[in-house]
Amino acid sequence: MLRAGMVGRAEEICAFFTREGQPAVENLNEMQCMWFLTESAGAYFRKKDWARTLQKCHEVEKHFIDIVEDQFDFHPYSMKKMTLRAYLGLLRLEDSIRGHEFYNKAADIAIKTYLNLHDKPSTAVNGIGNGEIDELTEKEKKKLESKKKRAAKKKQQQKQESGGAVNNANNAGNKDKKQQPDGDIVPPPIVGEELVKTDAPLEEALKFLNPLRTLRRASP
Repeated sequence: MLRAGMVGRAEEICAFFTREGQPAVENLNEMQCMWFLTESAGAYFRKKDWARTLQKCHEVEKHFIDIVEDQFDFHPYSMKKMTLRAYLGLLRLEDSIRGHEFYNKAADIAIKTYLNLHDKPSTAVNGIGNGEIDELTEKEKKKLESKKKRAAKKKQQQKQESGGAVNNANNAGNKDKKQQPDGDIVPPPIVGEELVKTDAPLEEALKFLNPLRTLRRASP
């Protein structure tokens, strides 16, 4: 169904097998069901729904980050119990974990999406829809470029005037994080609409590409 573009219907079917009283998508994400996330990302990519595409790709990336962070307690345990063989296996796994098929799929889709946003910036960024910028005349393109420069200059001036804008933003970000009873900080949810507003899509694409360059499992 996902490959046929029937995302809503696929979610309805999955709801029969997930926790009752919780949206199926949330439950599947909690269980790190990455096959569903990658297939959903592919379906949204084919629909050119960049926001939801990036949201699914970043959720997959977060799961891989969580898998590595979940092993932190094992490092001192291995030194204490001298389980060196298992510890070396863990280190090798962490070095190659982003060579996994699910990360490769998510990274491939995310990189293509960010390249699309770079080539044809979305409405959320500059007020012009994907593909519409190609239909503008040279004069209209120059006006658009001038408008973007003025907006960037105004934004820079606002930063200088506010002085402590960066600290305020950090404090606001901390307020968005919820604290669990055991003291762990829960990061704010990944929002696709915010991801497509990036001013540097190529830099965001590199964040998915670089792990493949440095950590990917060597090909046989």
